[in-house]
Amino acid sequence: MLFFAGNIEGTVIEVINKISSVFYGPILAAFILAILTKRTHALGANIGIVVGVLFNIYLWLYVPQIFWFWWNALGCLVTIVVALAVSYTVKREVNEGLEVVYYLGKKEVAILLAYFVAIVLFSISLPNILN
Repeated sequence: MLFFAGNIEGTVIEVINKISSVFYGPILAAFILAILTKRTHALGANIGIVVGVLFNIYLWLYVPQIFWFWWNALGCLVTIVVALAVSYTVKREVNEGLEVVYYLGKKEVAILLAYFVAIVLFSISLPNILN
């Protein structure tokens, strides 16, 4: 895919967003599937992501009439449809995993706050250090 990146026209921001739009839609679809569906399994989601990315690359190379903003939505839609289709046709055994218990103690909160304060203080003092 990088071989085709040399032919992209526009600003650097536009080029970065155009290349990233190939992946943003399928990644969004994976999150949507994980949150909103129970029957989608990993195989279906992975096949959906691959098909969504390949579909976006196809749009990029062979359908230049579709503006790259639409690659996000189209890739997301294709990924969801393919992932659901694969998940409903290929039956997978669901293994009961370990129960996940989230624990956030006072010590962890204090460490996170200390790092946050250190980063803010470093950011404030950085102009004085560089001068």
